[in-house]
Amino acid sequence: MIEHHEKTAKYALLGSLVCIPLISLTTYLAGEGSKLVGFPAYAMVLCWYVAAFQYAKAKGRSGILGIFLLCFNVIGLIILVSLEDQSENSRTRRRR
Repeated sequence: MIEHHEKTAKYALLGSLVCIPLISLTTYLAGEGSKLVGFPAYAMVLCWYVAAFQYAKAKGRSGILGIFLLCFNVIGLIILVSLEDQSENSRTRRRR
């Protein structure tokens, strides 16, 4: 895997985990009908798409493939994780 993309994917997933309590907090403080509740939810979805894009790039695949597979929810995520690593780093490890 390409370390830079893998690290960015981990940070994006961490960002989405931070958004979960923010959604609860804004719902509690602003009320359920408030428009403020949507901002952390949108940020969480954006983090998921960034993570899928970067994870696919880390495996040496197209980032668009990661976003496309994420549209299929859990099944797409399972497919993304189970894809073979085609990055240069994995090729050099296999040769040794």
